[in-house]
Amino acid sequence: MAALKSRPPNDRRLARRSPQGCLRQNGGPGWNLKPARRRDRAVPPHGNDTDVSGVHPVFDYREACRRAYIAVHDRRPEGEIITHMSGHYTAPFLSFTDAMLQGEQYRWPLPHWQVEDDYTQVLHLDYARTELTGLNLGVAPVFLPEYSGARGGARNRRNTEHLLAVTRLHDMNVWPIWCDPEPVRELWRAQDRFGIGEADVQFLPYWEEPPAETDAEEVLVSGYSRPGRGMLVVSNFLGHEDRTVTVRPNGAVLGFERAFTATDLLTGEPIAVEAGCLRLDLPEGRARYVLLIEE
Repeated sequence: MAALKSRPPNDRRLARRSPQGCLRQNGGPGWNLKPARRRDRAVPPHGNDTDVSGVHPVFDYREACRRAYIAVHDRRPEGEIITHMSGHYTAPFLSFTDAMLQGEQYRWPLPHWQVEDDYTQVLHLDYARTELTGLNLGVAPVFLPEYSGARGGARNRRNTEHLLAVTRLHDMNVWPIWCDPEPVRELWRAQDRFGIGEADVQFLPYWEEPPAETDAEEVLVSGYSRPGRGMLVVSNFLGHEDRTVTVRPNGAVLGFERAFTATDLLTGEPIAVEAGCLRLDLPEGRARYVLLIEE
């Protein structure tokens, strides 16, 4: 990053703009950079000057991101740059960003995108793994809910918990707008207690060697590990009914060498461990978050 010390004079003006209020909901000052697409008139050989072609100057946008990154972090070292990537996963922009925003594509007026109350109808897991997580590019993902969009989904607790059951499964944060914000904040507080974001915490995705196995094919488990502790995200996102499942944590993946205790991460209630297994009641479409502590 030493090459970024050269700052064009106009860059400092970018940092004088006040952080947007909606970004304050996400934990601190920041700058939401949304490059506009330039539209140039093109006159084809047949003389019809009503045709318009879109121009998407990738390298110009990348330079704008670079300048914004320098300006914001020069004036506010704790500031955040969030680059809006909804349906437009463009890697060159992400070299100079702290997080990328995805999710607005689920309000597009297309039957295979537009969400109402059930993200399982439009958000497919292979798409989430490749385009929404940011893991393949090393950038933090933020998901924008779209309840009460064009199809009128409700911004209630059930729908928000349903969305969290897939976003936390993929190590994604949720921007607490256009949903019920309280379940998001409850999960943030629980994550902070566990220490997600600390240097010794590792994400364990369900699509690699999962941190636990279940006796229900529809239930997926991702998790987090840190010395002596683990957190499981036991997700019934794909399930459209309540179910009770047996969960067997994988001590080798979690880094455990001894037995463990289990508690509900949100409520603090103990969960019985019998022969290394847990029995969990899962509401339809939602997840349970389990704290494991090595004895």
